[in-house]
Amino acid sequence: MATRAAMDATLWGLERTTLGELAARTGVSKSGILTAFGSREGVLEATVAAAREIYLTEVLGPTAGSPAGAARLHAVVDAWLSYAKRHVFPGGCFLVTTGVEYAGQNGVVADRVRAFKREWLDFLAHHFARAGVRDPFAAALHFDSVLGGGISTWGLLGEERVLDVAAEAARALIP
Repeated sequence: MATRAAMDATLWGLERTTLGELAARTGVSKSGILTAFGSREGVLEATVAAAREIYLTEVLGPTAGSPAGAARLHAVVDAWLSYAKRHVFPGGCFLVTTGVEYAGQNGVVADRVRAFKREWLDFLAHHFARAGVRDPFAAALHFDSVLGGGISTWGLLGEERVLDVAAEAARALIP
C-alpha cells in the first residue's frame, strides 16, 4: 500500500493521498488500511519510508561496489539515469516532488521528507569530500540541483534528452 501511495505521490503529491483513493487503488478497505497504519499520517510516514527504500535500492544500491569518492559519484549518475529512464516513479522522483510539496511545512511527515533529503545530501557530501572537494556540501547541493532539475524538467517536457543533459552536467561537477 505504501509503495502504491509513493508512486501516486509523484503524480499528484503526497498530501492528496486519501484513504479512499488508496483503498480503491490497492483493493484494501479503508478500515484495513487504518488497521495496518493507524492513521492517515501513519500511511504518509510509511509512504515516505517506502519511497526511501526504493530510492536507496535503485540509485544507491548499484553504486555499493564503487570506491568512495569520485568513482562512487559517477556510479550514482549512472544509477540515477537508469532510475529516471525506467520511470521507477511514474511522476519522476518522489524526493523532488515531496521536497517541493513539504518545503516550509512542519509536522511528522515533513520531518520524514526532510530527513530523507538530508540523508541524500549527506551521502553526496561524503563522497565529494572523499573526492577532495573543498566545500563538499556546496558540491552536493549543486549535484542534487542538477539532477532534480533534470528530472522535473523531463517530467514537464517529456523529452528524455533532458535526463542525458542533466547526467552530463552532474558528471561535470565531479572532480
